[in-house]
Amino acid sequence: MSDYIEDFIRKGDLGSGVLRVSTAPSLTSNSSIEIANYGEKKIAGLRIPQDKIAVVHSAYGNYSIKNPFEHTRSMVDSIVTQGHRLRVTPLALANVVDSNSGEIELIKGIGEAMNEAAVRNKIGILNGENAILGNLINPAYGANVFGTAVSMTDKGQLELGQGVIGGVRYFAFDPKGQFIFMNSDGVGTKTDIYRRTSELETALYDSAAMKVDDSAKIGAKVVVLWDNIEMGQNFTTTSNFVHTAQEIGKKNGFSYMLNVESAQGRVNGYNVSGNAVCLVSDERLKNPLFSRPGDFLMAIEAKGPRSNGITAKRKLMEKEYGPNWHQDPKTREHLKFLTTPSIIFYGAFSELVDKGLASAVYHMSGGAFRGKLAKPLADQNLFVSMRDLFSPHKIERYFTEKSPDTIEASYEKCPMGNEGFISTRDPENARKILGKYGLRARTVGQIEQARKRTGLALISYDEKRVYFSGK
Repeated sequence: MSDYIEDFIRKGDLGSGVLRVSTAPSLTSNSSIEIANYGEKKIAGLRIPQDKIAVVHSAYGNYSIKNPFEHTRSMVDSIVTQGHRLRVTPLALANVVDSNSGEIELIKGIGEAMNEAAVRNKIGILNGENAILGNLINPAYGANVFGTAVSMTDKGQLELGQGVIGGVRYFAFDPKGQFIFMNSDGVGTKTDIYRRTSELETALYDSAAMKVDDSAKIGAKVVVLWDNIEMGQNFTTTSNFVHTAQEIGKKNGFSYMLNVESAQGRVNGYNVSGNAVCLVSDERLKNPLFSRPGDFLMAIEAKGPRSNGITAKRKLMEKEYGPNWHQDPKTREHLKFLTTPSIIFYGAFSELVDKGLASAVYHMSGGAFRGKLAKPLADQNLFVSMRDLFSPHKIERYFTEKSPDTIEASYEKCPMGNEGFISTRDPENARKILGKYGLRARTVGQIEQARKRTGLALISYDEKRVYFSGK
């Protein structure tokens, strides 16, 4: 597990930082780009004139181009070509860089190539994801790059909603002057687990959760989710993906669009990642979501592993049961646990925030207790001591106890039975809302102003003390 944390989480975070720095010059590309204050932080987005509509479309790099930098430029060029066909003006994009190793020089070069192509076409790069996928990406290619763009055109030029012009699919909407925000994420190596079953489309739940739950953390309303399914081999189930995307979108109140990319030779198996396009009201920008001293912290019980620590879990299963471990009858319970999709908290989180029942919301994606809970608390100079957390599933305990690493390493990477958290002044009514969505929750601590310690302290399932400063 410690190797996973070092190679995937921290290197991924570092690479994402390098990607942001490399593409930052593009944020001066046009006058519609806005850097908004969100508390003490700043977030990049768009604000287009009231007489315009936003048009979302997406493209992936030319899969036949081996050079990763030229491959990246081809993605931006495709965005521009789509703009010409739709007769719209591309303003900004968000991207996903799926790489084999996440080597910093590779990510830096990709970021610089993307920035050069974007600046040349007056496009800003608002957000990006550096996903290290190991053997899912052929090392001979280094990376696979995907992007979603927001363009603008005059009202009445295109019908609102989904459409197709000149072979280019799009989604048009009227932001009505609101701040447009984009974010990026994907499933990670969990697709290798789904590949061992007949339900490949289940990965869409994980991919959606990673993006829309991140959007909920800033009180954003998701308009459209656009994922890229990178197919490294022929599958006959693409219609199942479309049906599942429609089901997820309908249930959560946004449109869910898909690209299916034939990436044979470049991608092994398949991968799912993409971008969310959201709206943030001016009222929310003025009143950002942050936990406060005196808030109660509530934990939400996990139903599976989310998308966390999957590479380490896959390696352990292969070590214990061989490369075809999923065919061993003794691993049926392991496979069932590992293919449990992530909870999509977006609906519950949004309702809690809209009703004033949550001051902040958290979901346990990469970095878990250290990165996704201790860090945001420490950023606000807060601390919480947690007790009575939900216990991890017995299969999660199996992976933890088979690992040579410390218990801290498991809580740094995995949900450990607690897939989400909220801070609230009204635990009873918050619990009722969560229950309406089929979620079990309970109070596990009260947040306080930091004195000697920031972040969080907890008692692990095996009664050990764990502390993360969040610094």
